[in-house]
Amino acid sequence: EPIAVIGFSFIFPQDATSSDALWEIMMNKRNTATTFPPERMNINSIYHPDPNRRGQIPVNRSHFLKQSLAAFDASFFSTSTTDAASMDPQQRLLLECTYNALENAGLPMETVSGSKTSVYTGSFSTDWQQLAYKDGEQCRTTTALGVQACFNANRISWFFNFTGNSANIDTACSSSLVCLDLGCQGLRSGDHDMV
Repeated sequence: EPIAVIGFSFIFPQDATSSDALWEIMMNKRNTATTFPPERMNINSIYHPDPNRRGQIPVNRSHFLKQSLAAFDASFFSTSTTDAASMDPQQRLLLECTYNALENAGLPMETVSGSKTSVYTGSFSTDWQQLAYKDGEQCRTTTALGVQACFNANRISWFFNFTGNSANIDTACSSSLVCLDLGCQGLRSGDHDMV
């Protein structure tokens, strides 16, 4: 039986947050790399073009989201503002993208609540976790829920009341592809009805 993509959502650099915007970037072969914003990092202190120079990085451009990572509707996602502040931006964006993907599919939250929907997230970045644990006095009892990658999928499953499998997959660069494969396998085997 064929598998269909019925909804999607994404956030790419340079305001590529819609299929039209992403298509425009691809059709115009536009490179979305920009210089490091000064509020993110003083790139001049660590950049050097020689890739063999120790203690330096050989790149001075990267791909940045234009939206504020602090802009998150905590109350909508049943999260206290204090917990939201310590939550990894990846978790915030995943919740928002999931909501938008359901909206894109024309599926109200109420109709999918309790459904046999699985969630697989692919993530191996622990930057926020490392920052959170640097200052032990700032850690709260709920900090682990907001910074551990294993909770990326679980937070989505909990909020939307999905009852299928829920796992974060860390296979480095192939994480998302492994998630896609697991999702397709589960649809074919009947483990879940939607992923």
